[in-house]
Amino acid sequence: ISGDKTENTYGGFSYGDYWIIKIDELGNIIWQNSIGGNGEDISGAAEVNPDGSIVIAGTSMSAVSGDKTETFYGIADFWAIKLETDCVAEDEICNGIDDDCNGLVDDDIAMFAVAYPDGETTVCQGNTVLLIAEYSGDAVQWTRNGANIAGATSDTYLANKTGMYAINTSSECGDVTSGPVSVTVNKNPNANIAAAGPTTFCPGGNVTLNVTPVAGCTYQWYKGASALLGATGLSYTATTSGNYKCNVTKVSTGCSKMSNTIPVSVTCKSGILTAENIVLYPNPATTTLNIETQNDNEKTISVTDMIGQEVMTINSNEQLISLQITYLPAGTYFITIIENNAVSTHQFIKQ
Repeated sequence: ISGDKTENTYGGFSYGDYWIIKIDELGNIIWQNSIGGNGEDISGAAEVNPDGSIVIAGTSMSAVSGDKTETFYGIADFWAIKLETDCVAEDEICNGIDDDCNGLVDDDIAMFAVAYPDGETTVCQGNTVLLIAEYSGDAVQWTRNGANIAGATSDTYLANKTGMYAINTSSECGDVTSGPVSVTVNKNPNANIAAAGPTTFCPGGNVTLNVTPVAGCTYQWYKGASALLGATGLSYTATTSGNYKCNVTKVSTGCSKMSNTIPVSVTCKSGILTAENIVLYPNPATTTLNIETQNDNEKTISVTDMIGQEVMTINSNEQLISLQITYLPAGTYFITIIENNAVSTHQFIKQ
């Protein structure tokens, strides 16, 4: 015992022993062990096994004594000893270390892969199902019906097709495939409407709009963005101006589709005698719109388009007023006439 040595030799000062020490990264001694018998014992090599145990090999001239449990066969024998590990057993993971202290590295790794949805897995066409992956490997690959999905290597995937979705993950320790997630994307029904006659007519007229029947479906007619109360049949008779369409819903799936839009205009091509005894002609008009009144009172006349944007304003006390409309885009317009605090609104079509 001297210096760093804390155990005496077994054979006295004249003989040597195996001596092993363990140090930390700073060189501090963690533990040490003198191993030998009553003779000369000389270590020649040492090896740390994967499980953390240590094998020391050399020669021994000691009889059974000290740490020596077998006598020598001649003057000197080979002598190998094993120091058991101080490993603390933990679950084995893929890290190149013998975590469970069984002498094997990365053995019987329990790889895992789980795919699950965030919400419902049955949706209508145009919607998606968010799928989430959890896994132990280095990377992930999404599959649909057993085939890899190109570029689908993220922790999430938006499924927009019917199929069985799963993930595969791999590492140096193996690979594993998750159980499948079944996704159903139901098709939306067809939705088409057609007019049974002219869609431009005078007040008092009408046009019947028909939807193409689809088995197992219900129907709801709309004017603009508003549902028409009670209009749930295969046809609807429109009597006022507006944009008409029909929403078709498949009862078994709840999936729906809005049809094409048919605009209806209630007007007359030869001029309209409106309230307040005002006539607009020609209507539809191309270059000039005439407004014929029954008096020479001062009037303010404004023209607005379908979205309410004012495109023209004039003041006049003439009985016949001609508006130049050549520059206006084709479409439906509204004329507002203010006379003696009375207001009237009229519609015309620019061709």
